[in-house]
Amino acid sequence: MTRLVTGAGLALATLLAAAAPASADVSVRAVGAGQFFDELRYWATSVLPPQSANTYGVENLFDRSDRSAWCEGVAGNGAGERITVSFGGQAAPLRLLIRNGYAKSAEAYFDNARPRHVEIRTSTGTAWRTELADNTGWQQIALGGGWVEWVSLTIIDTYAGAKWADTCINEVQVDFEGY
Repeated sequence: MTRLVTGAGLALATLLAAAAPASADVSVRAVGAGQFFDELRYWATSVLPPQSANTYGVENLFDRSDRSAWCEGVAGNGAGERITVSFGGQAAPLRLLIRNGYAKSAEAYFDNARPRHVEIRTSTGTAWRTELADNTGWQQIALGGGWVEWVSLTIIDTYAGAKWADTCINEVQVDFEGY
């Protein structure tokens, strides 16, 4: 199936394709339209392949389950891997809400790596780095509510996993109302 991508969609697709590892496919999952956006899409530069009954795709970032997580799928701790959320046009998100690590159990959490420092970047070119706490509670990253087409989170470094270098994130939600 061929899909024509133009305008801002082409810029986003070009940005994501250029940044993705040559050996990995970019993972994309659409959430659909909402009150504050035309189409919410989650992208990741890599995904850990399924193991046993567990899957690690970007759909786990918005399933509201402690039993799942997105885990990056490259060698090492995932430094440089990125999650991007696009809005299908202009939107004004106030903050990202993040639950760090693989939260299904304390063992799963500490056995896997978790992002420590991340870079947040928006389609306007604004970028900054922040530190995530090493716990599974909800954490907030303020975005300011300006109009953007996408926001991304790039892993800079991690809290090391006791068993595995795979870096995992339980949830990433976009908050438009500030509740």
